[in-house]
Amino acid sequence: MHFHTLFLDGAYVLDASGGPPRWLTLHPCDEDVREVVEAVRRRADALLSRRRQPTLLDEDRNLARVCQLSLLDERIDEPPRPRPRPTRNGNPLPRKQMGARAGQWDLHAAVTVAQGKRDELLRLCKYIVRSPLALERMELLPDGRIRYALRRPRHDGSTCIELEPVDLVARLTAMIPSPGRHMVRYHGILAPAAPQRALVVPRPSDGSCRRRRRATTPMRSPGPGDRIPWAELLRRTFAIDVLRCVRCGGQRSIVGIVRSGSVARTILEHLGERVVVPRLAPARGPPE
Repeated sequence: MHFHTLFLDGAYVLDASGGPPRWLTLHPCDEDVREVVEAVRRRADALLSRRRQPTLLDEDRNLARVCQLSLLDERIDEPPRPRPRPTRNGNPLPRKQMGARAGQWDLHAAVTVAQGKRDELLRLCKYIVRSPLALERMELLPDGRIRYALRRPRHDGSTCIELEPVDLVARLTAMIPSPGRHMVRYHGILAPAAPQRALVVPRPSDGSCRRRRRATTPMRSPGPGDRIPWAELLRRTFAIDVLRCVRCGGQRSIVGIVRSGSVARTILEHLGERVVVPRLAPARGPPE
């Protein structure tokens, strides 16, 4: 299990007189990374040793075994075995720059984005929140197994993994978050409820942002006018431009909202679209 975290390369110093915060640039080094990972190891190990409240994994041994399979190269019908430390040509891997390890905790902090590089920052954010599974690298073999191509070769030289369908399902099950658990968390002064967030987050200097997004206002939920509209979020996340016509390639614009069912049926019939909602088939039980 690991976390992708985006940090500022500095800190805001609050003014005691109530003025705007002052930005203080920091230049971390390898020693700073070692101090951080040591603090994480000390506090996290103490927290785990004090924890006595049973978790979902404690109550369900099958789910605990599935989570273990997602971390180790094992089959669901094999007993657990210790995981060897990664090596290259029989030698331990060299320590990465701006990286440190303490006990079972590992920290890598060498990825940076220069100031003003918004495109690189967007690409890094997309990498942080990317899907854990790439369907384009998955292939069904003739014998029924599934081959998944790795993004880069492993330390042992392997470029793909082959799984039985039940083993793939076990690993997919481990990716489902527990009830009530957030997958994305915000901390510090950039958190939504931080009291000083409004002092450091810039606001639009003119009405250009609102003018550009006014066309989609009727189609999105009420909220501040500087939020990213739903169509732009779909384009960024799934690379789908819902406002572009698939026939002529032109840009769609919202001219109105039809709320009457009879009027909507008339319009759909005139356009030759389906007006009858297909009936959903009943859910099937698990195979015997």
